[in-house]
Amino acid sequence: MSAQREIVGVQYLRGIAACAVVFDHTSAMAGLDKYFGQSLWGGWLEKGALGVDLFFMISGFIIAIVSLQKDSTAPGVGIAEFARRRAFRILPMMWLAILTYAALRTASGVAFEPLPYLRALAVWPVGDLEPNIIWTLRHEAIFYVLFAATFLSRAWLRPLIALWIAAPFLYVLVTGSSVPDPAVPDIWWSLSHPVNVEFGVGLAFGLIWTRWLHGRSIKIPYLAAIALLYFVAAVAVGNVLDLRADRVADTLITALMFAPLLALAIWGAGPPNRFALLLGNASFAIYLFHVHFISALLRVWSGALPQTQLAVVVITIAGLTIGAGVMIHLMFERPLQSRLSRWWTSRSLTRGQSTSGA
Repeated sequence: MSAQREIVGVQYLRGIAACAVVFDHTSAMAGLDKYFGQSLWGGWLEKGALGVDLFFMISGFIIAIVSLQKDSTAPGVGIAEFARRRAFRILPMMWLAILTYAALRTASGVAFEPLPYLRALAVWPVGDLEPNIIWTLRHEAIFYVLFAATFLSRAWLRPLIALWIAAPFLYVLVTGSSVPDPAVPDIWWSLSHPVNVEFGVGLAFGLIWTRWLHGRSIKIPYLAAIALLYFVAAVAVGNVLDLRADRVADTLITALMFAPLLALAIWGAGPPNRFALLLGNASFAIYLFHVHFISALLRVWSGALPQTQLAVVVITIAGLTIGAGVMIHLMFERPLQSRLSRWWTSRSLTRGQSTSGA
């Protein structure tokens, strides 16, 4: 079975995670006084933020399987090529999302403060970011740098990434707190953030898949539906335990809770669900642009129909936002990725011909 087929289930999880974040932010933002000023279902949907935790685990897995050789876990790609792939995949759409968000906020009368936007554009490791959702890509970038410096460099450096995964526990031991300590420089909080644990669990799954189990699969009917039901149950647990991504004990619990789901997605196989796959493929665009649409739609709806039942508002706006993210993926992200790929291939061929001609 091909690697692409193996990760079909993981694509389902990406779609579920992105949609969960949309429902989380729609519900939370609708509860703001400037919109509808009330909480929906006691804030239950706001634990859709667990989708971010699942994203981190998925990232740890995917980076391992696309960058390492099967059966040996030796580097399968050079550091320069790894960096190029990550840059092409993330930066163009991220920059577009940041710039359009800044334009919309400024047009709506919000004072323009350039520094948070500049930090976001550079995925700067410390400081406030605008839009705030770029905080997840900040930690993705830290993981990419450490992965490249260890797994794609010298084998003896690999324990350093284990130290990074354990860093949140060390931070608690040193400071006595699992939240940022004012006496400790911000960079240490960024490098020791509790979500490191979730990257680590995903990376462990990637190493297991690459080294031993990349050819295995189990037929599971209705894999997408089962994954969704599992995630909904996890959200219920997250509400009961009040799990948060900024507490190391919580991220450990979350990682252990999602580990069976990730395993199911990795090694489960069955007829592909096209809709679930589409959401998975569009998950990055959905995530990057969802705040744009939620803010605009809530502003219009709360002004025009303020007495609408809140559940109708949240479900409708979340659905429209997810649909808008899918359209951005189809109309902009996918063509852009295709053009970048063709340009790089053409450039590489041209350079190769020049070298051979010399």
